[in-house]
Amino acid sequence: MPPRTDWDGQERRAPSQDTIIRLVHESIDEIVTPRLEAIQDSVNNKIDAALEDFKVILKGHVDETFPDGPLIKHKEYHENKVKAAKTTEQLKADLVGWVIKGGIAVFFLLISVGAMEILKRELAK
Repeated sequence: MPPRTDWDGQERRAPSQDTIIRLVHESIDEIVTPRLEAIQDSVNNKIDAALEDFKVILKGHVDETFPDGPLIKHKEYHENKVKAAKTTEQLKADLVGWVIKGGIAVFFLLISVGAMEILKRELAK
C-alpha cells in the first residue's frame, strides 16, 4: 500500500527491525560516540599530566639520591665495590689455603724432625 501523500502526521505502523537498528546506530553515532571520545580525551589528558608529574617527582628523587652526578658514576662506584669484595674474598680464600698448606707442611716437618731425633738417639746408643 503506497503511503498517503495527504497525511502529514506520525507513522502509526510499527517500525521494522531494520528501522530500529538504523535508529539505534544513529543514536549511538549522535550521542554516545561524542561522549566516549570526550571521556577518552579527558582520560588521556589526565594520564599525560600524571606521567609528567611522575617524571618530575622521579627526577627530584634521583637528583636527591645522587647529588654528585649521574647514575653512571653511582653504577661505577658499586661495580668497584663488588670487584673489591670479590678480590677480598679471593685473598681470604688464598690465605686460608696457604695457612692450611703451611700447617700440613709444619706438621710433616715436626714428624720428620721427631723421627730424625729418635733415629739419632737410637744410633747413639
